[in-house]
Amino acid sequence: MLFKTILIKTAAMQKIAIVGLFVISLLAFGLAPEAHADSIPYILSVANPDLFSQGAGPYAKVMISSVDSTTWSVTAVGLNNFVFGAKGAMALNINLDNAGTVTLTSCSMSPCTQGPAGNNDGFGNYTFKVNDGPGFSTGGYTSISFQFTTSKVVSSASDLLIANDHGATVSAHMALASNTGCTGYAANAGTNDASGPTDSAPCVSTPEPSSLATGGIGMIGLLFLLGGRRLIKNT
Repeated sequence: MLFKTILIKTAAMQKIAIVGLFVISLLAFGLAPEAHADSIPYILSVANPDLFSQGAGPYAKVMISSVDSTTWSVTAVGLNNFVFGAKGAMALNINLDNAGTVTLTSCSMSPCTQGPAGNNDGFGNYTFKVNDGPGFSTGGYTSISFQFTTSKVVSSASDLLIANDHGATVSAHMALASNTGCTGYAANAGTNDASGPTDSAPCVSTPEPSSLATGGIGMIGLLFLLGGRRLIKNT
């Protein structure tokens, strides 16, 4: 009888211990810090005339992620052989009402500086810009990454950016890797002030040597044909 009583008490204590561990786990989960690791992708597919002359895009994919509530990470990858570089290599229109002061803390480009707020070509004004010193003289960057902090807590990545006066939130200074003499700007949306075809010499397509040779042969053949017809008429 005593042994049975001990077994019953032991079983009851085990149930209490299991329930206690379960309650502690629930409390710990409820009190755990809120996760902030969310992200938003942006595709840069709208270009100004100079960049559009080098291809229709899309030009880049930009991922903005929260490291924590005041630290943000940006990773940008060029698409279709387009690269980043120079002044306004990346521009974000951060909602300063939500974010407060924005400070660049690290960057994969070298040198890399935080530029003043302002226009990124014709895609409107941006509150945060990252500049690359050498421009495209070194061939540009196939991808770039950087981090920045905000003085205010931003609850999610969707609250970080806001469309600017031209309807864009992200833009970049880019070039085709095989023709970095022709540079232009791309954005995720919105409009560009420039209109019509480009008039920049490095961006204007020129016939390749093989095309010129083919055209020259065609002209020579046409001249021979016209000359032959004149001889027939004279005779």
